[in-house]
Amino acid sequence: MKKRLIIAILILLQAGVLSAVTITDALQAKKITLSIKSTGSHYGKCVKMKLKNISPQAQEISITPGMYLKHENEAMQDHLITEEQLIALQPNQEKEVTINALCCQRSDGCPDIESNFTIMNYADEKANTMCKIISHYPQQAYAEQQALWCLLNKGNPNIDVDGEDSMKVMKYRNYICKVTSQKLEPFIRENYQRPVIVQTNTMEMSAKGNWILHNMKANDIVVTAIYDEIGKPVSPEKKEICYEPYGNIAKEKYNVKYEFTATDLNPNKKYFLRILVNGVVQKEYMYKAHWG
Repeated sequence: MKKRLIIAILILLQAGVLSAVTITDALQAKKITLSIKSTGSHYGKCVKMKLKNISPQAQEISITPGMYLKHENEAMQDHLITEEQLIALQPNQEKEVTINALCCQRSDGCPDIESNFTIMNYADEKANTMCKIISHYPQQAYAEQQALWCLLNKGNPNIDVDGEDSMKVMKYRNYICKVTSQKLEPFIRENYQRPVIVQTNTMEMSAKGNWILHNMKANDIVVTAIYDEIGKPVSPEKKEICYEPYGNIAKEKYNVKYEFTATDLNPNKKYFLRILVNGVVQKEYMYKAHWG
């Protein structure tokens, strides 16, 4: 029995499935080749990695939150990895993966598609921990980006950090307040659940306001509407195209205004006002009936 166990362990070690090596250690040991490119965004699945195992053994490569990626152009945004991945590679095998990441410099330009990054190291301790928190408590990418920018720019998390999930928002805010010596404000339900009119068996809701979108470019498509839990619009979708003079530079702002009413809704369901740019959610408010 003991002999079989030893043989099984040796097989697993040979296959490389018992322990993973970090991507930086694998590079230093010249076990892999690596290219890191931008997908053209500054958050979400915005980093594309191509790895090739050039060693004679199978490898399991780990990518961990907090890894710092330096862009080849000083005027473009560096990125921090906010996702953990394990990549299994057989000898001579090549794989391409996309990774969640966030940009570090709000005022710099968004990287171009297929532009290059290099691994510099890991972020400082505070930003590293923030990336791990985001990895464990993911939200829509815009909300994750707000949290990282707030930490790096020493903002006020009680004002600057929001999102569609109030529990996760408070996780972000609590950590930033702790490491920046700020007071954490109490949770306010109305900041996350907008009031609606509840009738006998149906619900009516309205949404009116505006939101400033950042990093807009010419011909970006902005869509705003109220959606149900599966993403189906329950109001007309308002579509705008960001023409000139908006979008001359990557830091351009665009003020999107909205006003919607939706009727005959189920009061036991959740509904969401969403603002999307090129199909990606930039802002979201949840609407739910308040009973009593």
